[in-house]
Amino acid sequence: GHSAASDDSAHSLPTTTPSGRAFESLRQDNPPPQQLETLGEMGRHEQWLVGKEELQVSPQDVLGMGGFGLVIGGSFHGTPVAIKVVKQTGTLKLLADVGNELRILRKLRHPNLVLFHGACMNVERRDLVLVLERVAGESMDSFVLAPRADGELTDGPSRCQVLLHVSLALRYLHSRQPC
Repeated sequence: GHSAASDDSAHSLPTTTPSGRAFESLRQDNPPPQQLETLGEMGRHEQWLVGKEELQVSPQDVLGMGGFGLVIGGSFHGTPVAIKVVKQTGTLKLLADVGNELRILRKLRHPNLVLFHGACMNVERRDLVLVLERVAGESMDSFVLAPRADGELTDGPSRCQVLLHVSLALRYLHSRQPC
């Protein structure tokens, strides 16, 4: 178990750096525009900020949806991408959640994790979308749980191979310090 002191110090860690403060500002009820601008400047400096003119969005190509909003297909400089769009209701909490995802994804590189291409933001509308690698194939749920055309489930060796790759990704994630 974790002690309260270690949880507090771990939670305060990201807010001790300029980037940590910029991401933490997304958790406020009304993030100051200058903090969102700081986040944009950081994105330009770290080269993850994507201009809206660089994205071709295909709103009819819905790849998935959930409590956060939806994931739609698109193109980024000719590369197929998945664009994670936050729904408009409950925007501030969801904006903070997507901001936290951005804070972590921008530093990760591993062959078993979806590639983060960047993020597109609109400061005035408090809009933030993530631009991610579009992975071809079926979802993990359908691969593991859904019967194939012959009525059988995916075979054991294939499942073990997927489990190995997921384990490698988790091992990598646990070796990183998000900041």
